[in-house]
Amino acid sequence: FVDLIGSSYRNGPVRFLPDNFSLLCANGNRLKYFDLKRNTSFTSEIQLKCNIIAFDINSTGTHAIVGDER
Repeated sequence: FVDLIGSSYRNGPVRFLPDNFSLLCANGNRLKYFDLKRNTSFTSEIQLKCNIIAFDINSTGTHAIVGDER
């Protein structure tokens, strides 16, 4: 959880997914997914040119909208 705690304490956004066992957090210019029930995580392959400063997900957890520093 070092990436999660570091990101959130630098005012990085963190969002729980609708299943309430998973969350997404901004990790620089990528999104990181944590499955709290299975104790696993992975980082998205999509990489923005600038750091992510805001994002949100839809109510079903299938889509996200992301804003960067530009």
